[in-house]
Amino acid sequence: MQKSYFEALGIRLNNDETNADKWREAYDKAHDIRKFEIEMYWRRSAYLWTLQGAALAGLALILSTIKVTDTCLGLVFEKTESCQREWVAIVVIVGIWCFGTFTAFIWLLLLRGAKFWQNNWERHVDFLEDQISGALYKTYPVARFEAPYSVSKLNELMAGFTLLMWTSIGAITVAIVFGPNSLLTIVLPGFSALIFLAYYFDSDLRMTNFGEPMTKYPTKDTDDHMIIIRRAPPRTKEKGSQNGETGA
Repeated sequence: MQKSYFEALGIRLNNDETNADKWREAYDKAHDIRKFEIEMYWRRSAYLWTLQGAALAGLALILSTIKVTDTCLGLVFEKTESCQREWVAIVVIVGIWCFGTFTAFIWLLLLRGAKFWQNNWERHVDFLEDQISGALYKTYPVARFEAPYSVSKLNELMAGFTLLMWTSIGAITVAIVFGPNSLLTIVLPGFSALIFLAYYFDSDLRMTNFGEPMTKYPTKDTDDHMIIIRRAPPRTKEKGSQNGETGA
């Protein structure tokens, strides 16, 4: 695995001066980008959490002021000013619920994407640090052998709980307003459609130029735990290619 990794970087496993400069520069850049990714991870999380807080506050405010009456709840209702205000409030509530559910889902995916890039640069440091600073970053002096809690996983748990909370709010609200039969006629088909859309568009939300694996997929019979993937260099169009010229 080490050999494949350094081949991907274009660094030879020897001690000449030019190679040592490449090693040091790669190590310094990996550390800097890792710190940047950690900072952006929490900035993105704070941004989505602000949207979630605003949506919850707006929902609570409208629910504390609106009073839905039986005469205005049906599809055929009295076209009075009070009924029109109630329907506008209902539409706003549905909009806030959709916004809260959508942003919670995006929050969860964003955290997973940001964590991938943070881990990516941490693995770079793990490979490079042995010849620069020793195994400093991947060595843990602890009082006892006990794995600590993962801060990023706890953050993902918070995002997942927020998504579950929004879906529960929608299901319970529909059941209260439209009756118990609505769980089968509205909630279940609606959630099934949302899950299908999330699955259908999953590939469109992933990187299109992620790259190709340089090493074979690890199996249980090997000691490899990772796959080295390298993105192909950008393609350039040679001058005259549009006119069918070969440049010869």
